[in-house]
Amino acid sequence: MKKRNLIIALLLVLVLSLGVSACAEGSIKVNFYDGSRLMQSVDAQKGQTVYSLNPGAKEGYVFVDWYSDPNFANVYDFDRTVESELNLYAKWNRVNKITYDLKGGTTSAKTELTALTGESIVLNPAPVKDGAAFAGWVYNDVRYLAGSDLKIETDGDIVLEADWTNQYKVTFVDYDGTVVDEQIIDEGEAATAPEDFTPAEIPFYEFSRWDVAFDVVEADMTVTAVYDYQPTADEYFEYGFLDENGAEVEAGSEAAYSVALKEGMTLPATVALPREHNGKPVIATAASGFAQISAEDSLCSLYVPNSYKTIGNSSFYLSRNLTEVTFEENSRLEVIGESAFAGAAGGKGMNRQCKDHRRRGFPVLHRADRADL
Repeated sequence: MKKRNLIIALLLVLVLSLGVSACAEGSIKVNFYDGSRLMQSVDAQKGQTVYSLNPGAKEGYVFVDWYSDPNFANVYDFDRTVESELNLYAKWNRVNKITYDLKGGTTSAKTELTALTGESIVLNPAPVKDGAAFAGWVYNDVRYLAGSDLKIETDGDIVLEADWTNQYKVTFVDYDGTVVDEQIIDEGEAATAPEDFTPAEIPFYEFSRWDVAFDVVEADMTVTAVYDYQPTADEYFEYGFLDENGAEVEAGSEAAYSVALKEGMTLPATVALPREHNGKPVIATAASGFAQISAEDSLCSLYVPNSYKTIGNSSFYLSRNLTEVTFEENSRLEVIGESAFAGAAGGKGMNRQCKDHRRRGFPVLHRADRADL
């Protein structure tokens, strides 16, 4: 009896041992890691699937998924059966704070938001700032255009700084201050001369240039049209030598000149006296310098620039066709000599060319009446 019970006990031990051994051989370890930290190990049956582990919360991060490699190259498929020991790695994406530094500008868009590492964001539209043009958003010394995509490659808060280019107003004006054009130009850039500018019609002046360069704009600026004086051709005139007070001097010591009609020359209907000669001012008409012009001569209108101080005695004596004398604005004229225009502005002897000229209404800045001459 004792022997029989012993045999039964031995058989039970053997059966239990085989069962335990069979269970141990079918169990596989699945290890869940957060970085190098083991979060939990579970047993899984070979040929069976394993359930995903809830990783819990991690401040400042969002859980992405479980990966079968520490470099996060392969997301683990929990529908796969477990055939051998398995290590799984939790991937987290950091919640990064995105801040827009407007650098004095204004915007209606949000200036603070969040984005996960690995995500792409669309950058805010351009803000505005008085006197400046938006050049882009700068991050890590790289400029990005408004509305472009920016991928958040690494963990860390991001500050996007507005980059501004100063802007300046360039105002183009005519000689009299009339505004021709206004342009807003980025600092360092060039303004453009107005294409539709029509120069003013100024007697004996022609538009020649703008008074200052505007190829590199660095401040608000006004650019003024410059008109150059266009006197009658120099071939009609000869010159006398004067000092700065108008007294006659020897050639070579002159500071200024007087002017007269060159012998043998016939003046055109309209004459603009020269303002300067050889780089020095012409300040007077010579005595009798244009006198005794015959009825066949056609001087009808005379323009005297503001460099003149003296109209010499009998300068235009018997200039029968001369009906109009114009003195330039800001005239320095001090003396109109005796009989300077005596016999001028005659009516009966006026030739047809001057009569036609008179009917055309030649424009003047100031007409001297006969009583003034």
